[in-house]
Amino acid sequence: MRVSVAAAGTVWLVLFWVLANACGVTQPCGSETSITNRETVSALTSSSGTPTVGSLGEPIGIEIIIDPTDSYQRDLMREGVDLIADQLEELAHAGSPGASAGGIWVTERSREAARVFQIGIPDIGSVPTSAAPARAPQQPDCANPFEKSEAEATFQGAQNAWAATATAAAFSADEAVRQHRDAVDAVREKTGEDLRELRRHALPETDPQALMPPDPSYSDWGGAFWRAAEALVTQHGERYLVAVGDLLETGPQDVDYDALDLSGVEVIILHYLPDSAEESVQQKILWTERFMKAGAESVTFYGRDAAVPPLFQQR
Repeated sequence: MRVSVAAAGTVWLVLFWVLANACGVTQPCGSETSITNRETVSALTSSSGTPTVGSLGEPIGIEIIIDPTDSYQRDLMREGVDLIADQLEELAHAGSPGASAGGIWVTERSREAARVFQIGIPDIGSVPTSAAPARAPQQPDCANPFEKSEAEATFQGAQNAWAATATAAAFSADEAVRQHRDAVDAVREKTGEDLRELRRHALPETDPQALMPPDPSYSDWGGAFWRAAEALVTQHGERYLVAVGDLLETGPQDVDYDALDLSGVEVIILHYLPDSAEESVQQKILWTERFMKAGAESVTFYGRDAAVPPLFQQR
């Protein structure tokens, strides 16, 4: 009789061992790979996928000098201002780091001249991107028969939480893209208004709304470059100094070129049109030496008929 009881106990132990191995007791539902593990459920449902908009760094700094003197053709000045306005407008789009652009006229005392305009284009960043969604919870292949009910209930809860999170993330992503599109449209509209004011400075004298430049008796280019350099030194992103004019210095020049600081600045001369080819070569050499000595990153001259590429870019 005792043998029969022992045999019966052995049979039950063997049967329990088989069931335990078949249903995964060696990797119970409460293990780290099981859906019933609380940390795993949290990891499956905690990622919201909230969209983010990346900043593109410091805004581009741009200082513009415009030559209104009689020695420079007025139509060249108008074309130069229009070209600059067109290029500034291209900065008002998704993916632009933004820009701060200001300008002055060349006058007899350029360092004291009031600013003609000041335009700010904010960093509107790139199109929002969402974080990778959390992976869907996986139903256990096999649950311990003693924990099956609890495992299924926990899995269903995780599944519902994951579905709710995924739906909320999709809505959040759509809303972020819409808000970004609205922001881009607003920036472009505001920039367009600001640039219309800039273009008015170069309108013909017959336009009653034209904000005409002064008519200086001589050109203090040195003072203008000094004034632009002072403004650019406070900028920390890419920096550009753009001049529209003939660079013809007449009268006293309010500048110490040895102390001029254009470190890292890209200098661009638009619609440069000297009186002769010989003068063009001599003036280009003179000004290039001055700018490079002041630390300029580069110096580029564009004639009236030259194809001008996009000028203001983040390197």
